[in-house]
Amino acid sequence: MLELLFGAIASVIQLYSILCLIYIIMSWFPGVKFTKVGRFISTLCEPYLNLFSGIKILHIGNVDFSPIVGFAILELVGSIFARITVTGRIYVGSILASIVATVWQILSFILILFLILCFVRWIVLLVNHEMTPAGSPWYNVDQIIGKVSFKISRIFTRRPVRYIHTLLMAWIVLAVFFMGGRYLFAYLELLCYRIPF
Repeated sequence: MLELLFGAIASVIQLYSILCLIYIIMSWFPGVKFTKVGRFISTLCEPYLNLFSGIKILHIGNVDFSPIVGFAILELVGSIFARITVTGRIYVGSILASIVATVWQILSFILILFLILCFVRWIVLLVNHEMTPAGSPWYNVDQIIGKVSFKISRIFTRRPVRYIHTLLMAWIVLAVFFMGGRYLFAYLELLCYRIPF
């Protein structure tokens, strides 16, 4: 009976996760939110996703990563209920392993996004001889990755560094963090699964 209840909860969370994902994709196309279906999905998803929008650390430049965190938390809770449904028991180790996996999913998504943006922006600067025209669409990309890349470069040198070099430093450091984080979080997840209760 308990497994059936947890299975139903996991299914409802999965359905709500899909609606939140649709809402996130709808936000990329502003006109869609004003359709009848768009307003319905917004009414269901905005109260939950707005819980995370006030967290300043999730805003980098003009980009708001809070919907990703809200979506990941839904996935975490859904996976915990799904595991309870399969095993019929609540295991602390399994719950901790799910939390570790979710934290890594969020971090790895952000790291991969920054790696791609830093690399593409570095290539564009190389091709254009470090010149960017005013009003360029790269301005928004620079708003996202500029602060992070300059903070990373300040770890290695206090002297002023050209933007193209800060991008390369940031890319190398983020790539090392990504590779190290992947192994670290996999090891932590394995340790959590070994908890006997």
